[in-house]
Amino acid sequence: RTLGELLLEPTRIYAKPIVSLLRGYTVKKIVTGMAHITGGGLPENLPRCLPEGCAARIATSSWARPPLFRWLQEAGDIPERDLWHTFNLGIGFCLVVPAGSEDAVIEQCRGKSHQAWVIGNVTSNTPGSAAVLDGVPA
Repeated sequence: RTLGELLLEPTRIYAKPIVSLLRGYTVKKIVTGMAHITGGGLPENLPRCLPEGCAARIATSSWARPPLFRWLQEAGDIPERDLWHTFNLGIGFCLVVPAGSEDAVIEQCRGKSHQAWVIGNVTSNTPGSAAVLDGVPA
């Protein structure tokens, strides 16, 4: 596709698949946090859905970053840290689920034709580390 086509691609709406997923768990609370990754990227959006004293540790190599973001970084001379704090880099929505539930949730998302990955885990928070991105300058 052309650059113009990529930049004009409509925003993905997550409401229907998320509601469908949540309706499938009426007895057990499977989703404990949700974050729409918009301006501010993962570092600013994901921590908002975590309880006090928790942090997200993100394995930045756990998904393939869409090539558009590499192009934007190079064309705009954007430092890696700024890229992470501005764009979603291919992760538009995050669900926080209990350990051991991730495979079932991923299977349901993929069954509805949505890409899904385990991108990290929730850990205890140390001051100033609400979202830790492995390999990304703080």
